Amino acid sequence: MITSEWQDRGARRGRQIAQLTTELHEGTFEITPAQHLAIKNQPPGQNLQDNMTDLELAVNILADQAAIAMHQTRDSQGMSELRRDVHEAGEVGGAARRDLEARLGRPVVSSVNHKQLRQERQRQLQSPLFEETVNEIADRLEQESEE
Repeated sequence: MITSEWQDRGARRGRQIAQLTTELHEGTFEITPAQHLAIKNQPPGQNLQDNMTDLELAVNILADQAAIAMHQTRDSQGMSELRRDVHEAGEVGGAARRDLEARLGRPVVSSVNHKQLRQERQRQLQSPLFEETVNEIADRLEQESEE
């Protein structure tokens, strides 16, 4: 996990981790994590990754892994070196996002909420089963009342 990597390399919990997170996110998506949550109509404090679409997650993971690879390859220590790597990893993530957007003809960042999509899919899968069961019960009751 990237926050563990940062802590192992000298970043302090809290403010420094938040600064690195924001810098990486801004480099990748050109918006802050707080702005990203707002686009998804989520209140501050929600886990942004839980609400990202698969494409948003893919780009986010690319940037995270690029940062980790740079930290490990360079044996980066301290905030100055971590910031340098995070800046470059944000450029990598941002370039991938822009390339994908150009090929798709639409933005990667969207108001679509992955949690809501997952819940809707579950509802859709359950609905036919539920309706079938209700119809079977109604048919049985109707048959019993005719007897």
